[in-house]
Amino acid sequence: MRTAVWIAPSVLGLAVLVLPAACREDGPTCYAGDFAGCTCSGGALGYQACIASEERYGPCVCDGTTPGLDGSFEAAAPAEAGPSAKLPFMSECTTDGECESGNCHTFSQQGTFCTKSCKDTTDCPAPSSGCNNRGICKAP
Repeated sequence: MRTAVWIAPSVLGLAVLVLPAACREDGPTCYAGDFAGCTCSGGALGYQACIASEERYGPCVCDGTTPGLDGSFEAAAPAEAGPSAKLPFMSECTTDGECESGNCHTFSQQGTFCTKSCKDTTDCPAPSSGCNNRGICKAP
């Protein structure tokens, strides 16, 4: 009988500890080049482009274009991004001046990406896998 009194609180305590960890999502919300469907006012369908530097999707684009099908990738850029906008973290680049961080680095296996200085892995947001031995965030 005494054992039954302790089983219920033990199971409840275990559930409180395990359920939040089981429901947690690891990793970023989205990656550069990702799109998600959304509903525009009036019920029409649109899409949202990933703003990789903020690890979130941007506003719903409701202009009738479909990314990848009608050549409208440019329409996916956030409204504040104009021709003089700098490339966000881990975008492909050719010069330092193109990057928000001012650091366009060639990674021997992956290519050339905008990166930033770091001291440890926590300084490097996704999709980077951490800080390398040169003090810059690794390419994915």
